[in-house]
Amino acid sequence: MRGIPTTVVFVVVLVLTCAAASAQESDIEALKAEVKSLREQLDNVQSKLDAVEARANPSSTPTSHVVVEPGTPAPQSQYKRTVDEEIRNRDDLAGNLTAAPRVDNIPLEESDEGYTNVLGNARVKFGGYARLDFIYDLKPAGFPTAFIPSTIPVGPVPGINSTAVDINPSRLSLDLRRPTDLGELRIFYENDFFGGNTQEPVYNLRHLYGQLHNLLVGYTFSSFLDADTDPDTLDYQGPNGNTWAAAAQIRYTQPFGKGQSLAFSAEGPLIDIQTNLNEAVTTSRIPDFTLKYRFEAEHGHLQLSSVFRDLGGYAGTQSQAHVFGWGLTLAGAHSVGARDSVMGDVNYGDGIGHYLVDLAGLGVDAALNAQGRLVAIPAFGAYGAYQHYWNQHWRSTATYGYVRLNTVYGQAPDAFHSSQYAAGNVIWNIRDTISVGAELLYGTNLEKNGAKGNATRFQMAIQYDLFPSRN
Repeated sequence: MRGIPTTVVFVVVLVLTCAAASAQESDIEALKAEVKSLREQLDNVQSKLDAVEARANPSSTPTSHVVVEPGTPAPQSQYKRTVDEEIRNRDDLAGNLTAAPRVDNIPLEESDEGYTNVLGNARVKFGGYARLDFIYDLKPAGFPTAFIPSTIPVGPVPGINSTAVDINPSRLSLDLRRPTDLGELRIFYENDFFGGNTQEPVYNLRHLYGQLHNLLVGYTFSSFLDADTDPDTLDYQGPNGNTWAAAAQIRYTQPFGKGQSLAFSAEGPLIDIQTNLNEAVTTSRIPDFTLKYRFEAEHGHLQLSSVFRDLGGYAGTQSQAHVFGWGLTLAGAHSVGARDSVMGDVNYGDGIGHYLVDLAGLGVDAALNAQGRLVAIPAFGAYGAYQHYWNQHWRSTATYGYVRLNTVYGQAPDAFHSSQYAAGNVIWNIRDTISVGAELLYGTNLEKNGAKGNATRFQMAIQYDLFPSRN
């Protein structure tokens, strides 16, 4: 094999294995269809039994969950579970679909596999995965272990390639659940090791929240974003135009109608302001408030979210200056064919840089204009992705994202103006708990003064999951 690039060997192995696996695909799909039909029949019988029991004992009140033996179907909530086909059938290497809060604490898993009964009626599940990333840059690409186009160097740069090897995306999680008179209580904890701009693992808290029925308190994804549209990328950061943020918050979700819900939250504000004053201190007089409407159907979902912010700051003895910020996000996903999915979102607002993947930390929530007044900076971001299954074990996702800022006078000439993000991958689920993948990424970074930079990255990963995938 001397003289043959490792990448070529890897691709050849992928192609040969894919061809061998495709011969069994038709039989596998037939079995899956039969299992699905049997499941629907069982659900229908269970619904009729519930109706008979309700007529026989009208005073009884169903609970969200009861203790069940491992391997049996998870109990259903009174809220119609419409997310099964569109979300649960989609694989997610990062595991964000499982970590995200759900209406009535409905788990995505079809059974209680992995849960252990403790202290009578409580259940606990340990989760997570160990992962190793190999990252190769053809020339300097900015952030070493995540592909962030806004960090791509602009102007003349040396044509020096570089390699990074890290375990930073690896995660540990703990899911605790127990029934109460007010509904099921869930406490969820998760961390990874992406706490810094380094290949060395640094502890990073991702989730620590409690949810009782539909009241959530703690630290988790902002209600402004839609975690269910996060594309299946090897890159930790994901597309630049996506909304992505976590915050300490209190959130209440009210389900109504068929698959519809309305959520309201008050979240800890993280203000990012750029000024020409040294040691500026950011302030906010109120939390960030979000309002979210969500509609879930059997083969797709749509979410409209809004955020309202108070952006302010001061330096030295200067009086505080505050400005109103707001943002809107329209996000959704839809099944295509047997298992494929298309997903994406569109975001626009004033002062929402903190919520856009590519802009966090750049000081682009607000800046001083030509008159020296603080103004919220208009920002636009969007992305789209398509996930395709070649067969039961092989899948690919293609992703494109775009972000643009309307820069203001007070920003430096080399301030960020726009960026592009493109990624394509192939992921092989070798066994239930073992996955390997390869991904090619390309991005551009355009500054306010017109200077531009670009970068290309190749990434490979191998991941061991503690428990099999949901499917």
